[in-house]
Amino acid sequence: MKETTLIEMKNKIDALTRVMQQVIYDVNETKDLTRGTLEVLKKMPEYQSSLLDLKEEYEKVSKIANEAKKDKKLELDVE
Repeated sequence: MKETTLIEMKNKIDALTRVMQQVIYDVNETKDLTRGTLEVLKKMPEYQSSLLDLKEEYEKVSKIANEAKKDKKLELDVE
């Protein structure tokens, strides 16, 4: 390979490395923000009742989804 091609490849790899480092940093910041938000929500007075409501809603949706999977049949139009 030509030296110029190798230099271009090295520059691209360096740029991608910097981008990935920024992505990793942003993911860690988002994780910290999410954890902090969850801790604040846990301290709210209606947290427990809201959590129970969400669990009930999740169970209903899961039950409906499971029933839909059972009812779904393979339909083939064969003539």
